Amino acid sequence: MSQSSLTGWLLTGVLVALGGVFMQAWLAASHRPPALSLSFRPLVAHVLDANGAERPLRCTRLSVYPWLMVLHAELAANKRQIIVLLPDSLADASGDQWRQLLVWAKLMRRQIALD
Repeated sequence: MSQSSLTGWLLTGVLVALGGVFMQAWLAASHRPPALSLSFRPLVAHVLDANGAERPLRCTRLSVYPWLMVLHAELAANKRQIIVLLPDSLADASGDQWRQLLVWAKLMRRQIALD
């Protein structure tokens, strides 16, 4: 049984590819998620930008679990974004707020199904 090794251009290519993967993962991990504004009446979602202005957020798909929520959304410029929410991602991480968010998500799923 022999062990092969990477040499020359193949080794360089693998190192560059690994460097690119690590750089992309680092940038994705350092990206701060947007602040969200969710309301029941009307049933809408907005993203708050750095200036505090609200931009509409169109939910295209929503996965809801008791411990996790995955929101697939489109911003105004057809930019798709996936937002993952956990119970401790709320500003005031109380159980009541998480339950309200789960109710909002279930209502939003019904609205998405009707669209």
